[in-house]
Amino acid sequence: MKHLQTAALLLTALCLTGCGSDRYALPENPVIFEEGTFVNPDDPEDTCGTREWDGRTYLMFGIEKGMKTHFGPCLGYVEGDENERIFAAEGLPEEEYLIEYYVAGEMIQAVYLRCIDTRGDPVPEQLESYGYPFWENQPDA
Repeated sequence: MKHLQTAALLLTALCLTGCGSDRYALPENPVIFEEGTFVNPDDPEDTCGTREWDGRTYLMFGIEKGMKTHFGPCLGYVEGDENERIFAAEGLPEEEYLIEYYVAGEMIQAVYLRCIDTRGDPVPEQLESYGYPFWENQPDA
């Protein structure tokens, strides 16, 4: 009985201190990712939101197969909402792929963002596209 009480007390202490929440913590000097709008050059009626960083434009691409997300370090947040965090994608170059994740929500899935200048490049096998037409149609050579 004493072990059960000790385990319950330890679990409560861990929950109250937020142990594990550091995984999503903002860095000391976070990048503030600007929001923008992308117009698909193949279909001017097709627009979507973007994240802008260091002169590059990122669009929603998809998810990681197997419902697991390999978060790298937190880089910053989307302007206007510190809970909308942007992370490096573990094992992928951050100039090509980022992860966007809303840390204050429940049951929110992380989304992989892809830099638009990678269109036509092979997709890492661990990722699954949402099927957005911009990514599915190959650019003209």
